[in-house]
Amino acid sequence: LVRNEIRMSESPISRIFGGSMRLELRRRGLKNTVSMQPFYELHLDIEDDGIQNVEQAFKMFSSPDEIQGLRSSNGNKVHASQYVSIAPPLALVLHLKRFNFKQMQGCGGKLDKFIAYSEKLKLPSKALYGTNVAREFELKS
Repeated sequence: LVRNEIRMSESPISRIFGGSMRLELRRRGLKNTVSMQPFYELHLDIEDDGIQNVEQAFKMFSSPDEIQGLRSSNGNKVHASQYVSIAPPLALVLHLKRFNFKQMQGCGGKLDKFIAYSEKLKLPSKALYGTNVAREFELKS
Protein backbone atom coordinates (compact mmCIF):
# COMPACT_ATOMS: atom_id res chain seq x y z
CA LEU A 1 0.00 0.00 0.00
CA VAL A 2 1.38 3.38 -1.04
CA ARG A 3 0.00 6.31 0.95
CA ASN A 4 0.02 10.06 0.19
CA GLU A 5 -1.53 12.70 2.42
CA ILE A 6 -2.18 16.44 2.13
CA ARG A 7 -3.22 18.30 5.29
CA MET A 8 -4.96 21.64 5.63
CA SER A 9 -3.97 24.36 8.09
CA GLU A 10 -5.87 24.37 11.36
CA SER A 11 -8.29 27.31 11.63
CA PRO A 12 -11.84 28.01 12.84
CA ILE A 13 -13.07 27.61 9.24
CA SER A 14 -11.29 24.28 8.70
CA ARG A 15 -12.67 22.94 12.01
CA ILE A 16 -16.24 23.62 10.81
CA PHE A 17 -16.09 23.14 7.02
CA GLY A 18 -12.94 21.03 6.54
CA GLY A 19 -13.39 17.38 5.64
CA SER A 20 -11.06 14.73 4.27
CA MET A 21 -11.43 12.75 1.05
CA ARG A 22 -9.85 9.31 0.69
CA LEU A 23 -9.03 8.26 -2.89
CA GLU A 24 -8.00 4.63 -3.28
CA LEU A 25 -6.64 3.39 -6.60
CA ARG A 26 -6.91 -0.39 -6.80
CA ARG A 27 -4.84 -2.02 -9.53
CA ARG A 28 -4.92 -5.73 -10.22
CA GLY A 29 -1.49 -7.23 -9.57
CA LEU A 30 0.01 -4.02 -8.16
CA LYS A 31 0.05 -2.21 -4.82
CA ASN A 32 -2.99 -0.07 -4.04
CA THR A 33 -2.43 3.66 -3.69
CA VAL A 34 -4.30 5.74 -1.12
CA SER A 35 -4.33 9.54 -1.28
CA MET A 36 -5.87 11.76 1.38
CA GLN A 37 -7.00 15.24 0.39
CA PRO A 38 -8.71 17.97 2.39
CA PHE A 39 -11.89 19.57 1.08
CA TYR A 40 -14.23 22.40 2.02
CA GLU A 41 -17.05 21.45 -0.36
CA LEU A 42 -17.95 18.44 -2.46
CA HIS A 43 -18.61 18.92 -6.16
CA LEU A 44 -21.47 16.66 -7.26
CA ASP A 45 -22.02 15.87 -10.93
CA ILE A 46 -25.72 16.02 -11.86
CA GLU A 47 -25.44 15.66 -15.65
CA ASP A 48 -26.51 11.99 -15.84
CA ASP A 49 -30.23 11.59 -16.63
CA GLY A 50 -30.57 9.10 -13.75
CA ILE A 51 -29.70 11.75 -11.18
CA GLN A 52 -32.87 13.39 -9.91
CA ASN A 53 -31.89 14.24 -6.33
CA VAL A 54 -28.91 15.01 -4.10
CA GLU A 55 -28.83 11.46 -2.68
CA GLN A 56 -28.43 9.98 -6.18
CA ALA A 57 -25.71 12.51 -7.02
CA PHE A 58 -23.83 11.61 -3.84
CA LYS A 59 -24.21 7.90 -4.58
CA MET A 60 -22.67 8.44 -8.02
CA PHE A 61 -19.87 10.52 -6.45
CA SER A 62 -18.94 7.63 -4.17
CA SER A 63 -19.32 4.86 -6.79
CA PRO A 64 -16.10 3.26 -8.09
CA ASP A 65 -14.71 4.68 -11.33
CA GLU A 66 -13.02 2.42 -13.86
CA ILE A 67 -9.68 3.96 -14.85
CA GLN A 68 -8.75 3.44 -18.49
CA GLY A 69 -5.30 3.57 -20.07
CA LEU A 70 -3.08 2.64 -17.11
CA ARG A 71 -0.02 0.55 -17.85
CA SER A 72 2.46 -1.20 -15.59
CA SER A 73 6.19 -0.46 -15.72
CA ASN A 74 6.63 -3.25 -18.31
CA GLY A 75 3.97 -1.72 -20.58
CA ASN A 76 1.09 -4.15 -19.90
CA LYS A 77 -2.41 -2.77 -19.52
CA VAL A 78 -3.62 -2.66 -15.91
CA HIS A 79 -7.23 -2.99 -14.79
CA ALA A 80 -7.80 -0.25 -12.21
CA SER A 81 -10.66 1.28 -10.23
CA GLN A 82 -10.76 4.37 -8.04
CA TYR A 83 -12.86 4.39 -4.87
CA VAL A 84 -13.79 7.64 -3.11
CA SER A 85 -14.87 7.97 0.52
CA ILE A 86 -14.99 10.91 2.90
CA ALA A 87 -14.69 11.87 6.53
CA PRO A 88 -17.23 14.71 6.41
CA PRO A 89 -16.85 17.99 8.29
CA LEU A 90 -19.27 19.33 10.87
CA ALA A 91 -20.97 21.44 8.18
CA LEU A 92 -21.07 19.73 4.77
CA VAL A 93 -21.22 22.05 1.76
CA LEU A 94 -22.36 20.54 -1.54
CA HIS A 95 -21.80 22.16 -4.94
CA LEU A 96 -24.04 20.92 -7.76
CA LYS A 97 -22.11 21.06 -11.02
CA ARG A 98 -24.64 22.79 -13.26
CA PHE A 99 -22.31 23.43 -16.20
CA ASN A 100 -21.01 20.89 -18.68
CA PHE A 101 -18.49 20.95 -21.47
CA LYS A 102 -18.73 18.65 -24.47
CA GLN A 103 -15.09 17.98 -25.41
CA MET A 104 -15.87 16.68 -28.89
CA GLN A 105 -18.26 19.51 -29.73
CA GLY A 106 -16.13 22.26 -28.18
CA CYS A 107 -19.06 23.88 -26.43
CA GLY A 108 -20.61 24.00 -23.01
CA GLY A 109 -23.84 24.90 -21.41
CA LYS A 110 -25.84 25.15 -18.24
CA LEU A 111 -27.78 22.14 -17.00
CA ASP A 112 -31.31 23.34 -16.50
CA LYS A 113 -32.81 20.46 -14.53
CA PHE A 114 -34.55 20.19 -11.20
CA ILE A 115 -32.62 18.42 -8.44
CA ALA A 116 -34.72 17.42 -5.43
CA TYR A 117 -33.40 17.49 -1.87
CA SER A 118 -34.92 16.92 1.52
CA GLU A 119 -34.31 18.65 4.83
CA LYS A 120 -32.07 15.78 5.92
CA LEU A 121 -29.28 14.06 4.00
CA LYS A 122 -28.18 10.63 5.16
CA LEU A 123 -24.85 9.59 3.68
CA PRO A 124 -24.40 5.94 2.70
CA SER A 125 -21.97 4.12 5.00
CA LYS A 126 -19.88 2.87 2.03
CA ALA A 127 -19.11 6.52 1.19
CA LEU A 128 -17.61 7.17 4.63
CA TYR A 129 -14.31 6.25 6.24
CA GLY A 130 -13.05 6.66 9.76
CA THR A 131 -14.74 6.23 13.09
CA ASN A 132 -17.28 8.52 14.71
CA VAL A 133 -18.16 10.32 11.46
CA ALA A 134 -21.52 12.04 11.02
CA ARG A 135 -23.83 10.22 8.62
CA GLU A 136 -26.79 12.59 8.71
CA PHE A 137 -26.89 16.28 7.89
CA GLU A 138 -29.72 18.79 8.24
CA LEU A 139 -30.40 21.52 5.67
CA LYS A 140 -29.54 25.00 6.93
CA SER A 141 -29.52 28.30 5.11
